[in-house]
Amino acid sequence: YSNNQSGVTGVGYREDGRWVSFWKDLQGKDCSKSFSLTKFGDSAYNLAVAHRASMIATLNAQGAGYTEDHGK
Repeated sequence: YSNNQSGVTGVGYREDGRWVSFWKDLQGKDCSKSFSLTKFGDSAYNLAVAHRASMIATLNAQGAGYTEDHGK
């Protein structure tokens, strides 16, 4: 999306100083996990990106069907 701040689908920045990874579970429920800049420093972004990738891999192993084109 043109307003994506992170350059990575499913990862966004919150004004309260958190990078957040987003995904939908197998039932279609919105899920997220945040990584605070206060707690994790500069690695918060990388942790959010890695967590999103991990969740997508886990969901695809269960048949979710996420593709490289998801979110584009």
